[in-house]
Amino acid sequence: MGKKKLSYFDNHGMPGNRREFLASGMMSFAAYMMTPSILGILAKSSVAQAADGCDSSGGPTLPAFVSVNLAGGASLSGNYIVHDMGGNLLPKYDILGLGTTPPTETEFGNVLFPSSTAVTQSFLTGMRAQANGALAKSSFIGICVPLQDDTSNNAIDPTGMVTAAGLVGSLLPKLGTSGTTGTGIRQKPSNTVPPTPLVVSKLTDLTTALAPASALTTNLTQAQQKNVLQLVSDLSGSQARAVASVNSSSGQTLSKLVQCATGKNIDLATQTNPGIDPQLDSDKTVANLWQMTTGGTLFGRSQTERQIFGSMVYNALKGNSGSVGIDLGGYDYHGQGATAQNQKDFDAGQAVGKILATAQAMNQKVCINITSDGSVGAPSGSGLRPGFTGDRGSGGMAYMIFFDPAGRPSMKNDKTAPWQLGYYTSGQGAADDSIVGSADKAGVAMFANYLAFAKQESLFSKVLTPLSTTDHDAIVRFG
Repeated sequence: MGKKKLSYFDNHGMPGNRREFLASGMMSFAAYMMTPSILGILAKSSVAQAADGCDSSGGPTLPAFVSVNLAGGASLSGNYIVHDMGGNLLPKYDILGLGTTPPTETEFGNVLFPSSTAVTQSFLTGMRAQANGALAKSSFIGICVPLQDDTSNNAIDPTGMVTAAGLVGSLLPKLGTSGTTGTGIRQKPSNTVPPTPLVVSKLTDLTTALAPASALTTNLTQAQQKNVLQLVSDLSGSQARAVASVNSSSGQTLSKLVQCATGKNIDLATQTNPGIDPQLDSDKTVANLWQMTTGGTLFGRSQTERQIFGSMVYNALKGNSGSVGIDLGGYDYHGQGATAQNQKDFDAGQAVGKILATAQAMNQKVCINITSDGSVGAPSGSGLRPGFTGDRGSGGMAYMIFFDPAGRPSMKNDKTAPWQLGYYTSGQGAADDSIVGSADKAGVAMFANYLAFAKQESLFSKVLTPLSTTDHDAIVRFG
């Protein structure tokens, strides 16, 4: 694959319309460049960053994109039955923790997983426990890719490309739970750097993101807050118009964006329920699904986590936010024994199952990207789920799951294992010479399949050099 690494400006020059400003990350610049001393103090930049202009037209609608990263090196290759280059089973799976000939069953139509009867706590059984039947309307891709262990340096995150293709929120920016890499999860970006995410560590990080700064809310009434923000809007608009030359379409677009962004702040400052907290919905569907008001640990998540994750997914599915990144910690679990490891895999599956159930309840499409940093290995000659004893990045893996409320997305049937990208060798390691043989190549494949799922494959060339016909056929699994 090895395509030239392109930035947004390399491919397009200066953005010239509302959606291109948003995708390039210039929305925050437009929102407070004109009056930094005022806007930097009085208004939240995250609102201005995400405000999608004065209207919602001008680009394709893309499905929600949610990344789930299992930080530490989870055994994704031990929770799915990997195949070789010809689409056949391997001679044995002992180092992957599945014994010589693992018992199997199918999900997502015909994808092979370790038997839920033999392995009662696994990623598969966790998904099934929480998905509320959504797996029947979902497709799966397993990506065989060697990865570095215990590091955030794997350049596998595709959300920069996803954003550049046009997935932006109407109220909130890209969301994440980690601020260490700029992607929202502890994985580096593949090919294209995304806009800086809003890092969510508690539910109020979302709710206060749409409010004026605390000095306004503490000292001024709501009417006074609106008046101050109106002043900011007027100042921003007048200064932006001074910058925009008569013959500059990009300058005029920038002027419009500034006025729209500050106008959005005014609207939101006067709303008691801007629609980002599912607990305020009249039917409480999503809040009840994630059991947000119940204390304690449920389906492997604390109440705080349930509130954060449920709200982030809710906003992604509503189109309020851009892509969402969720880090789940504790997956550096080699040496902890099979019982603890199986429980963690089960909990990861439950989290993904709950995201699928939420998409089903909200009747929205979603693409879920599941990654980890490296993997783990069991001793040679081990039986089924003996417990992993060490890091083993050569056994790296990533998953993609695609849900469509209208029914399971159809995939190509021109390969023995059409649901798998890349392959494993007889040594039970992911091949590094495949089309997804490195983290950045895997990220591009994720992006290409996301666009194919969205039926927007033409957007690929907006972000990266177009794929050759050979590479496209090798990477894209929908058809």
